[in-house]
Amino acid sequence: MTEHPSLVVCIGGSAGGHDALRELFDRVDHDVDAVFLVVLHIAAAGQSVLPRIVARATDLQVLPATDGAPLVRGRVYVAVA
Repeated sequence: MTEHPSLVVCIGGSAGGHDALRELFDRVDHDVDAVFLVVLHIAAAGQSVLPRIVARATDLQVLPATDGAPLVRGRVYVAVA
């Protein structure tokens, strides 16, 4: 199977969306042919711990999103700034 996903899933939420994200990623199969892009509102002065929160709920690789990063199937890219 190729590393290029056949599906890109974009998820956005408010600061209270942690529980919904954990529940979602707890149900996603580790061999899913998709990539996930996640952004959650946080306070301007806050530091995001969202990658760690999501990583505890899934076997998928969870990474901070970076400009220009390739979208690879089975990964979760989380906006941290």
